[in-house]
Amino acid sequence: MVQTFQITTKHRRLLADLLTPVGVYLQLRDKMPNTVLLESADYHAMQNSLSFIACDPVASFVLDDEVVTQTFPDGTKEQFRLEKRKDAVGALRDFAGRFQESASGFPFATNGLFGHIAYDAV
Repeated sequence: MVQTFQITTKHRRLLADLLTPVGVYLQLRDKMPNTVLLESADYHAMQNSLSFIACDPVASFVLDDEVVTQTFPDGTKEQFRLEKRKDAVGALRDFAGRFQESASGFPFATNGLFGHIAYDAV
């Protein structure tokens, strides 16, 4: 049986007049490795814009030359080679399926997996 992991996300709501997401990110990036800033990119609709700052990664999914390396919160690491390049999406979906997030009362994403994809992966 495949082990699943429970995700708990911490959040803080701040007034935008006092701090900017970029300012908070700049303060955190030197203290916590692999910090990422994710912001809404729809410049035509400035209302309901959201920023997410993800710090201190607990898991990772890396695809490099058809070799997938997955690291999990308990420190285990799994590595395997993809038979076909198009299997990458399924492998990422399987990886994400191993994490369970708790429900929140917010009308936007507050729990789950956050991350980024390098240009070469697109």
